[in-house]
Amino acid sequence: MDKTDQPATVTTARDQMRAFEDEHIGKDAVRNKQGHVERGFGSKFKTLDMDEAWHAKYAVLEKMVEAEDKVNAANVALSAAKSAYDAALEELARLDAQARPDKVEPAVKPVADEPKPWVHPADQPKGAFGGAL
Repeated sequence: MDKTDQPATVTTARDQMRAFEDEHIGKDAVRNKQGHVERGFGSKFKTLDMDEAWHAKYAVLEKMVEAEDKVNAANVALSAAKSAYDAALEELARLDAQARPDKVEPAVKPVADEPKPWVHPADQPKGAFGGAL
């Protein structure tokens, strides 16, 4: 299987940051509950002697993680809003159908609504006094 046949793997910003930390700080770095590398006094992060380019790249990765979290939260909010909107439309349609039963088409049309065929005046039936009914 060549590279074109392999499925594309999606790497999140958090995964990229973790790989960067594992490569440069080490997999044994102390992490907090959220999985972030500890940066306090005496931590491995503080004792590293890295150049400005390393710190700049790390800062960009942090911004990417923050932006990705905001995008994910916005997508969740958008999905919830769309669901609420669709539910409101369905409820509105249901209420309209209940409030207007006259708008429902009858199964059989009344006889009065059917058009009558045209009849010549001379052929129309005559009433008791000789006029048309």
